[in-house]
Amino acid sequence: MFSQFLRRHAAAGLYLACVIAALLSAASMVANAQ
Repeated sequence: MFSQFLRRHAAAGLYLACVIAALLSAASMVANAQ
């Protein structure tokens, strides 16, 4: 049960990191375009 929670938490963390990385890259692209 604990390992299942850990796995779910890790997946959520990876998803969040991907979203943050995408937002950062988009923001840097906009900053470079201006």
